[in-house]
Amino acid sequence: MQNIPLCVRRHTASTLLATLAMAAGHALVPSARAQHAPPSPMNVLAVGTAHTEFLNSADIVQLPGTSGVTTQVTFSTNMPSPALGSVLGYALGGKPVQSRLTIASVDINSNRVLRGAVVQTNVQEIDLPVANAVSRTGTSFVVKLFPSVSRDVPATLATTAMFRPVRVLMSDAFKLAIDSVSGSGVVSVSPIIVTFPGNEKYPGSAQVSPIVVRVQESRIGDFQKWLSSGAMRNGTLEFLGPDMRSILLTIQLRGMKITRIATAATGSVQMSDVSISITAVNVAEWKG
Repeated sequence: MQNIPLCVRRHTASTLLATLAMAAGHALVPSARAQHAPPSPMNVLAVGTAHTEFLNSADIVQLPGTSGVTTQVTFSTNMPSPALGSVLGYALGGKPVQSRLTIASVDINSNRVLRGAVVQTNVQEIDLPVANAVSRTGTSFVVKLFPSVSRDVPATLATTAMFRPVRVLMSDAFKLAIDSVSGSGVVSVSPIIVTFPGNEKYPGSAQVSPIVVRVQESRIGDFQKWLSSGAMRNGTLEFLGPDMRSILLTIQLRGMKITRIATAATGSVQMSDVSISITAVNVAEWKG
């Protein structure tokens, strides 16, 4: 069967390695955005046997190992369903559950599975949606699963009752709120990346990479006071609907501490880059 080209957008160096490794594995063609009619074939994910949803993109790579060949899956979705959200939420909350996930390229007309994998594994990495006020583009979750042995893929996968999000997350529709800090001057938040150091059975505790918050120089006062205090604070990153009022997604940020403030080279508008460490990340509610 002819390989179908893949396009997965990622924000970390590990993604580049995974993309380069695609030649040794199998790729799935990216689907259209959730608010449009899906093409044939399309990318699909099933949690267990009862819950299915569309994916923006998916990548399946075969990896050699000491115990034989394993399969690693990376996929992106604009808004996880409540079922997938539970899998991600357990991982972020420190109570990971090994889940049976089916990732497949499906012919929408016949429900025939063209290519795919069935894995019983845990989450290895979660890249949360990107916030950037100067870039009006759709933004997604990117999820990498631990390599594991792939089971037989079903011949067909029903697509008639699949979950698809009501709203698409946009990178410029967001609000960052931090205890006792004004977020009115925040321009962007670098990707929030959560990784797990273990394996498919025992993933270990979540590790959150430091982030950089870009702030207008004229609004940096509260951040400078926070840096001087040395305090740890909590916050939320909200993604909003088109009306800029309704909340589509709330990401909870715990144990935040500023480590550095530096002037950003941005041309005519003066900006500051605020480096912040984070102890824990969670999602308040998986609305779908």
